[in-house]
Amino acid sequence: MRPSFAGTADLRRGGNRPAAEQEAQLFRKGLALHRQGKLPQARQLFEKIARKNPTHAEALYYLSVIENQVGRPKKALALCERLIALDPDNAVYHNNRGFLLNGLNRLDEALAAYDRAIRLQLDYATAHNNRGLVLKELDRPEEALAAYDCALTLRPDMAAVHNNRGVVLTALKRWDEALESVDRALALEPGLATAHNNRGVTLKCLDRLDESLDSFGHALALTPEDGECHFNRSQCWLLRGDFVRGWEEYSWRSALKVLEMADARALHRRPLPADLGGKHVVVVREMGLGDELFFLRFAPRLAERGARVTYLAEPRLVGMLDRAKIVDRVMAAGGKPGLFDLKLTVGDLPWLLGDSGTPTPGAFPIPAQPDREAALSAQLQAFGPPPYVGLTWRAGRNEKGVLFKEIPFDMLAGAVSPLGGSLVALQRRPDAGEIGAFARAAGKPVLDLTAANDDLEDMLALAGRLDFYVCVSNTNLHLRAARGRTSHVLVPTPPEFRWMADGAESPWFHGTRVFRQQPTGDWSSALTRLARELADR
Repeated sequence: MRPSFAGTADLRRGGNRPAAEQEAQLFRKGLALHRQGKLPQARQLFEKIARKNPTHAEALYYLSVIENQVGRPKKALALCERLIALDPDNAVYHNNRGFLLNGLNRLDEALAAYDRAIRLQLDYATAHNNRGLVLKELDRPEEALAAYDCALTLRPDMAAVHNNRGVVLTALKRWDEALESVDRALALEPGLATAHNNRGVTLKCLDRLDESLDSFGHALALTPEDGECHFNRSQCWLLRGDFVRGWEEYSWRSALKVLEMADARALHRRPLPADLGGKHVVVVREMGLGDELFFLRFAPRLAERGARVTYLAEPRLVGMLDRAKIVDRVMAAGGKPGLFDLKLTVGDLPWLLGDSGTPTPGAFPIPAQPDREAALSAQLQAFGPPPYVGLTWRAGRNEKGVLFKEIPFDMLAGAVSPLGGSLVALQRRPDAGEIGAFARAAGKPVLDLTAANDDLEDMLALAGRLDFYVCVSNTNLHLRAARGRTSHVLVPTPPEFRWMADGAESPWFHGTRVFRQQPTGDWSSALTRLARELADR
């Protein structure tokens, strides 16, 4: 939920009332036009008032609101700051300044503005809620919870705050508490679509997929065009193996927002015909490197329908994809592919091709560069005897709800320490001293090859030379699959769709073994089984 801008009821506590009757009539007319959504006409009247009376607080206030509504937040902020200059001790103005700063992603300044509003008016529940939203964005979840609790102490009937509290509790994996908060929001406001959506997310984390789908259905009945909710529902269907509905809903993913290119409207967004004979199809990258490698497995099906395919790739993948011959031509993203008939995004391929997921296409092979493979083999042999066990314990980004995958490295070290052979760290961007700490926890030396993450060609070569790879899901796993090798994947709760809702293997990575964290957060059973399987092999 976005922060709340103060309403007129709040404003009038500190604002000036129109003095002259003519001014009052103009203001009332402007207010009526604003309520009708006639923003240009309303703005003209408020500007007229403000020209005649530069200290008319309510006219300036609504000008600020309108400027933000029409996509000019900087101008809205300047107007808000004029209001603060007129009345520096008005808590409402400082709250609204925080709202605008938040929209401009100036989060530290927004937090300071909300703090100022609260110092001026301790019982300002809206500002406490808005403060919580900024703290969540700043990845300070416990402080965000405290801010929401302050708001609810003042106004226990604020459904939006109960909902916001549930979002943070879900991020903290306190799912039962999160469900209680969201249910409280819905008891107060049954038509709060965002709460139905958040309830669905929390239920998915609790592995209650039927109830989760019901909640997403309620949310979409209220807001049918909510892309985030469609995408969330896609995750449930994909986890359950309902690929037809899952891929169609996946097409709503928020990642498409990054494709704000000049010709974005040219993207093909409906199922493809069975016959693409003679068509030049351009496929555009999106999302992360692992996602590119995952979804490109569907690209050969375009050629099967007769298309000539150009792929616009992340530059680091161009050389290896060119060797893979997965499409007719590979270019770096931003390149000029010439005349084409259709342009698609790579993440839309399974939906556009009508893929049912049965059988699921496996990873496509990518040959390594022989000289790099020889050099990395020599490094492994110089370090110690085989088998060589690669290790990655953390991946993803822990921000704004983006999936974050991690197992405590000391727990992983304990599971692999009894193995013979040599341990090889592949952790991308390890913390200072982390590799040494892992070696101490494992009770044996660890070869640090984390620098291979900086060159995908090195990692591709290394991925094929390791005897085992024990990891959370990350780009290196896709590179290893491209070398025809399997992995042992530690899957946190909730799982990504690639690893399905249950099972010891994924249909998308043939032969790769899956070890699942319990919904309680416990890894012990997964690590026990991992250690046993590694020892047996």
